[in-house]
Amino acid sequence: MIDYTSGAEDWSKFRELSKHVFGKFGPKTLDDEVPQPKLTGSVDEPNAPQPKLTGSVDEPSAPQPKLPDPVNEPSALGGVLNIGNTCYLGAAIQTLANVSELSDFLLTNEQRFSHVPMVRKYAQMLRTLLERKETASPQELKEAISATSTLFVDNVQHDSQEFLQFFLDALHESLKKVPEAKRQVRSEEMEEKKAAVEGEGGAEHVAVHDGDGMWQNAHNQWKKEVLSAKEGSTVLDLFAGQFLSKLHCPNCAHSSNTFELFTMLQLQIPVPESIWILFKAIRSDINSTVVRYAMRIPMTTELVSIKQLICDRIGITTGGGHIIIQNKSDRKYNADVSRMFNAKKEEAESDCTLMGMSLHDIEIWCFEAESVSADYGDRIIEIYSESLFSDDSSLAEADWSDVRLLSIDACLKDFTSEEQIDGSHCDNCKSSSTKLAKQLSFTRLPGILVICFKRFIFVPSLGRFSKQGVPVSFPLDNFDPSPYFAPDVPQQFLDNSRYFCIGIVTHHGQLNYGHYCSYVRDLSSNKWIFCNDSKTLLMDSVPNTRDAYIVFYQRRADVRTSTVRRDPQG
Repeated sequence: MIDYTSGAEDWSKFRELSKHVFGKFGPKTLDDEVPQPKLTGSVDEPNAPQPKLTGSVDEPSAPQPKLPDPVNEPSALGGVLNIGNTCYLGAAIQTLANVSELSDFLLTNEQRFSHVPMVRKYAQMLRTLLERKETASPQELKEAISATSTLFVDNVQHDSQEFLQFFLDALHESLKKVPEAKRQVRSEEMEEKKAAVEGEGGAEHVAVHDGDGMWQNAHNQWKKEVLSAKEGSTVLDLFAGQFLSKLHCPNCAHSSNTFELFTMLQLQIPVPESIWILFKAIRSDINSTVVRYAMRIPMTTELVSIKQLICDRIGITTGGGHIIIQNKSDRKYNADVSRMFNAKKEEAESDCTLMGMSLHDIEIWCFEAESVSADYGDRIIEIYSESLFSDDSSLAEADWSDVRLLSIDACLKDFTSEEQIDGSHCDNCKSSSTKLAKQLSFTRLPGILVICFKRFIFVPSLGRFSKQGVPVSFPLDNFDPSPYFAPDVPQQFLDNSRYFCIGIVTHHGQLNYGHYCSYVRDLSSNKWIFCNDSKTLLMDSVPNTRDAYIVFYQRRADVRTSTVRRDPQG
């Protein structure tokens, strides 16, 4: 083992701390049975306060995101009142409100929607949020939505992505029934006619004709579903994209194409089935060094089981070890996450697995002690972070490439990669031994590209849903998804595919509890606004994207004016 030292040590502070942590000095022997003191506030005591995990994200016990530093300017956007487990709705509405083309269209045509309660109530909320910059209650909008669907009738927590997808679909169906409300965005057909009249059919302009090729078929489908006056709406004009689903037979090379619309792109987070974790262990011998270990475990391992695996690895009983979690950001003790690791098996939350944690954000310590008072968490970390430590041989075996920070490009590569379809066969060659290959690619991307990272997924090995807590990096500016277009797509579509981020919905917590917030970009000042229910803060920094769940991108060619506007009254 390689030994490292950090200079001279004051062993008196270790002895003082040892009285509270281990209840003794030195190694435990048969001749040295010292009674363990009862530590008040211990997380393992039956009477110790425990987090109330009820599934409500709005209770004081729910984890709250760290507030950003505000600037000395008033926020240019109103907040959304939380009327009881409605942060999923508020975060989605505040982000959607920053899509200026949609908000301007609804406010301009507000009187035309007087007979459509849901659209009318949403327009009223927009006027409160954007013009008066006041806190808006979602009560009437929620009631109007509940009148059309039972999905959101109750007062329990819901998935913000599920609500946003439902709301966009409902807006589309409502708007296409109001033909007298002119669509705000000029259709592609109008652009082509304008180009033909003005003689702009040069090398840079690609005329699209009906035909039998892949691109022609994609365009025909697009005209039918999006550009037609009967089926189209402003929602589709702004949010609709199209992808190609191609089935290919490796045996006879026959292929078939299907074109599908989307208004929200849902991306899997490609994580390995198992992962290496690093932890530091301290035995009860006060003269021993801190030892760093590496261990590979399945991503679906529950946190309480990780404690058992760690204790087994260092040779102590599960009841004789205690896990302390340290934040990497501020180097402080994380009491909430520590409780999850140390919970008793029968009391642990079933959704608290390794896949729900971000190992990029925490460090794991294991102390040979039955319990540790929460009051001493920071003190323990402060002292032992500077102590002697050595590396176990397991560190030489570890491959840390699988814990690197994932990117949105990794998610898109996974989305567009070829996969074998189980149980499939080719109708052309009738081969039953060959599986068909399926591959997705884009034929069109929308002006407003909404991407959802699929964090809440069903895990077959667990037989239930769990949350993916792995952070995914993505650019706030100059996002280019053009490498994922299908072949034969005209170059003008590839050239016009640069995006910048205008909003982010975040989820902080686990599957059954947590909190939704959002970040909204004020395009007039290029500053970000942090939205936490009714509280909005104008930030002097970029958003913390670790907990990003839904990302709103706007195409650069479609930039107009910011939805976050000044009061017309001054």
